[in-house]
Amino acid sequence: MKIKKFVFGKYEYDYALIREDRKSLSLTVRPDLSIILKAPESASQERIQAFLRKKWLWLEKQLKYFKKYQIKIYEKEYVSGESFLYLGKQYKLKVIRSKDEGVNIAKGVMQLKTRDNERIGMFF
Repeated sequence: MKIKKFVFGKYEYDYALIREDRKSLSLTVRPDLSIILKAPESASQERIQAFLRKKWLWLEKQLKYFKKYQIKIYEKEYVSGESFLYLGKQYKLKVIRSKDEGVNIAKGVMQLKTRDNERIGMFF
């Protein structure tokens, strides 16, 4: 398996090229957005490039479809109202200025008591 690059206009794709004992070319897009092209051992690079140009619109449609379902990871800001997952349950964060420092969890709310907002990250 070789990783190759396909450029079509302003679009650029990396794909895995697998040469096998077969007669036709096949193109697969996986949910993790990886692209796999299976080709006959005798297929020329020109034939592969022509096939990719022909399938470009389908390829772009598949990538767009799977991108909708990618998990978006946001960086935590540790501000009131932010949601946190703890032991399989979601809790809403409530930051409270206090003389004491600590974390309490009750009724779906994670209360964070702190003297200094700069130190919030040390609790997590």
